[in-house]
Formats: sequence, structure tokens, C-alpha cells
Amino acid sequence: MFLMIFPSKVSERKKGGKAFYIGTLIGGIILILVIMLDILVLGPDTTARNIAPSYTMAKKINVGNFLMRIEAIIATIWIITTYTRAVMYFYVSVVVFSNIFNIKDYRPFTTALGMIMVFYSSIVFPTVPSSGEFNKNIWLFYAATYGLVMPLLLFITAKLKNIIKKHHHSQQ
Repeated sequence: MFLMIFPSKVSERKKGGKAFYIGTLIGGIILILVIMLDILVLGPDTTARNIAPSYTMAKKINVGNFLMRIEAIIATIWIITTYTRAVMYFYVSVVVFSNIFNIKDYRPFTTALGMIMVFYSSIVFPTVPSSGEFNKNIWLFYAATYGLVMPLLLFITAKLKNIIKKHHHSQQ
């Protein structure tokens, strides 16, 4: 969803694109390292079955009876990143919503969409097991909609607009 507004909100595209790719690379490297550590410490079976393997791994850390209870740090980091991700998704949703209806200021929609989001989240994920069911049965289609179909539609629409604009200018 972030990529839907990224090009329109960045003033210097080359610098923004470079920063985006560097951030993606750093994030990918950190993810690979954390997953490797989880698999090396817990084993592949426990890592695959666990909802939060990094938290479980942090529980096992004990360096000389001095460095322990690191899972509190992992939980804090998890809460902060989940909050940040939710805020980003919400911001992007509100901006895209205002862009769809061609409205300059997105702020009047924040309260209404916030209430809808809270209500909708309690319907979609009433319990942790329902979250697992959603991830198993629906997530692929949901992610494909926002990660594949919508970007393709935006790309095709942009190309068609350019073709129509060129055709219109060539006739004048």
C-alpha cells in the first residue's frame, strides 16, 4: 500500500527511490538474519510451528546469568513496529481514499475510517486462531489484490493515459 502513494508524495524521486531500495535491502538482510537465528537456535520444526519464534528464542538467551529476560525488549520492539505499521497502513488508506474521490485534504476522513477500521478488525480477527485461519485461507488472495492486481491496474492505467495523451497531442 505504501507504494501506491510513494511516487506522488516524494519531491526528489531519485533520492526517494534510492532510499526506498536501501531501506528494503537493509530490512531484507535483517529479516534473513533473524530467521536464520531462529532456525539455528530453535530448529526448523519449532520455528515453523511457533507464532512468534523470535520471542521464544529471546526467552532462551542467558549469558552468564547476567544478560537475561531479553523477551521484554523483543515484545517492546514488536509493539512499536506493529503500531508504526498500522499507522502507515491507515495513513496510506486515508490518502488513497481521498485521492480516489479527488479531495485535496485527507484529514476529514481520518475519524470515520478509524472507526470503520476498529469495527472491521474485531469482525475479521475476533481471536488469535481466527487470525491463523485468515492467514492460511485468505491472505494469499488479499495480498495478491494489493501487491499484484492493483499495481498492475495502476501501471496499465498510467500507460493508457500516456498513449491517449500522445495520440491527442499528435492530432493537434
